[in-house]
Amino acid sequence: MASSGASSSRRWLAVVALGVGGGLFAWWWSPGAPASESSTSASPPEAPTRVVPSDGTARSPVVQGAPTAGSSAAPSATGSPAREPTVAQRLLPGGVRVFGTIVNARGDAPAREGGHCEAGIVPFVGRSDECRVVIECEGNVLYGAPLRHPVTCHLSADGALTSVTDPLASARDGDAQLELSMSDSTVKVSDERPGEFGRYALEFHVDSIELAP
Repeated sequence: MASSGASSSRRWLAVVALGVGGGLFAWWWSPGAPASESSTSASPPEAPTRVVPSDGTARSPVVQGAPTAGSSAAPSATGSPAREPTVAQRLLPGGVRVFGTIVNARGDAPAREGGHCEAGIVPFVGRSDECRVVIECEGNVLYGAPLRHPVTCHLSADGALTSVTDPLASARDGDAQLELSMSDSTVKVSDERPGEFGRYALEFHVDSIELAP
């Protein structure tokens, strides 16, 4: 009787074991196991999206205020490029810069009416009656190259330039005659041989005056 009960218990345990084993096999074999869910939740975060313009070209970020590649000059305080020095500024930097437009040209003048001129005038330190002068019109130096000897000039009580005068032509002192009058807003230059440009007379009207830094 006891043997029959033990046999029955063993059969019951075998059935339970088969049921549990079958259930585990079915769980392992079925698709969509939790392992896949675990891998999904552990996937790395997406990379940042790169914005590409509508024309298909990718552009690098632009740093505001940084100079662009290949630029030859840094922007000035107002955002415009620094101005290259003119011929007159290279020959005689600083001082007063007088800019004008030619209103009369005769003879062998190296520039014609409508052309632009610049005069650079630098007074001698501590003196109000002598200056050095360079005058350039349309790229041609009319006065001050290769000589830049002192010429007579006059400054007002507050230091403003009023006039410059050189009454001698190249035959006398090696450069042209010069007359600058701020009251008339005119600059007159004339010369004769052996001057570089021969006999000519040129006059330009003063459009603006700048004081170089």
